[in-house]
Amino acid sequence: MSMAAASRAGTLRLDLHVHTLASPDSKLSVEDALSAVRARGLDGLAITDHNSVASVEVALRLLRDEGSRWTGRNGRPVVLVPGVEVSTREGHLLAYFVSRAPERDQPLERTIAEIHRMGGLAVLSHPFRRAHGAGRSLGRPLPPLDGIEGMNGHNHARLNERARELAREARLPMTGGSDAHRADEIGRCYTEFAGLVAPGVAELLARSPRPGGTDLAYAGGVAVSLRNAAKRARRGLRPV
Repeated sequence: MSMAAASRAGTLRLDLHVHTLASPDSKLSVEDALSAVRARGLDGLAITDHNSVASVEVALRLLRDEGSRWTGRNGRPVVLVPGVEVSTREGHLLAYFVSRAPERDQPLERTIAEIHRMGGLAVLSHPFRRAHGAGRSLGRPLPPLDGIEGMNGHNHARLNERARELAREARLPMTGGSDAHRADEIGRCYTEFAGLVAPGVAELLARSPRPGGTDLAYAGGVAVSLRNAAKRARRGLRPV
């Protein structure tokens, strides 16, 4: 079911940052991403490919036509959040509930405004990552963000803590997501929502979401860095 569909009382656990085959640096199919939801102890996920909503459209069709194939941790239909990770001039920005990918490589504030015009939410992803993090270039007050990713599964503990410090300073909601590019990474970080949740765009960040999961350890960081270097080489050093 989509985010507009009703869910259960209790705690809803969603991985709000997953990349599939529509991202140039991922080999994860939509089918494998949906299958991983239950195996990784989740209720659902957000598909947030780089500058593309193509896999969101595939996932929505699969869940509509074959929804009984994929369930969350309690056997209920998978919750899907439509999203995209946009490349802005300052760094990456997660957009949720947009009908298309905003134009890439635009100033951050212009991209946020475009997301809001589409009725979506703008969440700063991994703000202090050396590559693609916008946090170091932001002045004060912050641009009109709707939230900040406080737990990212490809970040070391210090980078995630700095992101949470920024969110607390700005009094913005925090999210968590794995930044998965493989099935076994899904659910490493996640966002929990307490209470009765039937979330659409108005509810996603309104119920004090709580990021959780596991920071990336040193050995894992080395492995991710090596994989990323190989991916950049294969695409001719073009940025995502």
